[in-house]
Amino acid sequence: MSVETPTIEEEKTSGQTEKEVELKEVAELEKPIKKIKDRIERGEYGLIIGDDASGRIPTLILGNFIKKVSEQKGQERPNIIFIPGKLSDFAYDSMGEFKIHLEKWGFREGKRILIVTDTILSGESLEILVKLIKRLGHDCDIATIGLERPISGMVERKLNLGITEIVSGKYKNKNDKKIPHTPQIYKSDYSGVSKSAGDWVSYRPGRFDEEERRQENQHVVNEARENANILVNKLIDWYESRTK
Repeated sequence: MSVETPTIEEEKTSGQTEKEVELKEVAELEKPIKKIKDRIERGEYGLIIGDDASGRIPTLILGNFIKKVSEQKGQERPNIIFIPGKLSDFAYDSMGEFKIHLEKWGFREGKRILIVTDTILSGESLEILVKLIKRLGHDCDIATIGLERPISGMVERKLNLGITEIVSGKYKNKNDKKIPHTPQIYKSDYSGVSKSAGDWVSYRPGRFDEEERRQENQHVVNEARENANILVNKLIDWYESRTK
């Protein structure tokens, strides 16, 4: 199983906190953060697992926010790892390996795990990951920006994810009639990586693109990451204003 601990860029340029977040999909993460604020304050999360492609940017936002709050309260800051959401069926045979990875990145018994992704439809892409976590006896929550209605109804999602708590924003693209609650900024062009179903690791599509497209993609990636940093600062300002 391949996981990655990201290097989170916490340095901010002068005046960055005053800049308005340009991408509304990024701002939608304020809602799920507020819903799990109490758990964050109590230091309940021992590890944050992000979807290895579309979940990277929202994971960095949540991760930075939780780390900063934990630091303010003198708590241990949870690590962030990235794992492809749609794991292959053979992952069921890798429970021992999965347990080792959780422990390697500092997860301890009694803590919760927070899974972050961009959108949930049926929950199939997270089914194996959630079941692996629960088979090890741990509790987990899922934070997402968008929440689509499953084609086969809510029963399908419940079968895949059980009673796992899902906190979400209310993102909606009125121009998209097919999947209106699925953010577009978290596609590979924005996260900087891509993956296919069943992959254990991501790849950077820019390696195979022409130079012009690589530069264009990098500009979009940089913009999304900058907005992520801005939102973390805004969330910290909001949090501190409520705790004074």
